[in-house]
Amino acid sequence: MFCLSDGNKLVDDAGEQETLASPRIAVNPFPASGIAEFCPGCGHGNKGGARFCKKCGGAMLEKDLGATQQFGGFAVNFNPPPGPTLDLSETVTFQPPSGGHGSHKGVSDSSNQKVIIGAFAATAVLILGVAYLLLSSASPGSSTANNNSAPANNTTTSGDRLPNSFERNYSGTIGTRSTMSLTMSLKKNGAILSGRAETPDNWDALQGTINPDGSFQLNGNERGGPLTGTYLGTIYTDGSISGTWTMASGRRRSGFSLTLDP
Repeated sequence: MFCLSDGNKLVDDAGEQETLASPRIAVNPFPASGIAEFCPGCGHGNKGGARFCKKCGGAMLEKDLGATQQFGGFAVNFNPPPGPTLDLSETVTFQPPSGGHGSHKGVSDSSNQKVIIGAFAATAVLILGVAYLLLSSASPGSSTANNNSAPANNTTTSGDRLPNSFERNYSGTIGTRSTMSLTMSLKKNGAILSGRAETPDNWDALQGTINPDGSFQLNGNERGGPLTGTYLGTIYTDGSISGTWTMASGRRRSGFSLTLDP
């Protein structure tokens, strides 16, 4: 493609087949007396003594003739064009993976950490659950105690602290929005409780029972006749009574509170 003397580009009108050379070992395409040399620019094989490469037109450099050998009438140049080289002086250090695939130790450490964290979490949940159960069991008890506790300055009592029998008179009020005076005359004989409840306009004959804790239930019959309502209440050790009167039809309820007459 280029003149070997002046390096000018040549025009091939005859369509000559170009001979290619291997980049490593090139067979001399010229007569046996010639020596094949490689172009330092493109690596193309040229006739010995050529000043310019016939392929790229680059200037040729003088080669060491001692690097050539004759094989069957052909001269082979063992000085290939320069190319990339591997620097074996560098030290390559293999670093094993810290985890994931190919590292059983990493997987094991990660699994152990997950197991430990899970154990701590389970222990914390268990402790919270026990604490919740203890608080829950304590709360209903205290709530029940508050709900069943007597009004201020009143104290509940059991049946063995009340006389087996007595006759007492109590006075107080009944009603919430509009109150009226209420008196009770009660007679206790064991578990039987009877008496009379009187308001300014009417009175009821009382008949019922009393429990060991002082709670009672009395039916009120107007003037000893028809049932007008039910009295539910508790007798306390300080001599007071509190409770609720409920109409027989259930349409009306009134709270009452009484104290023991001197």
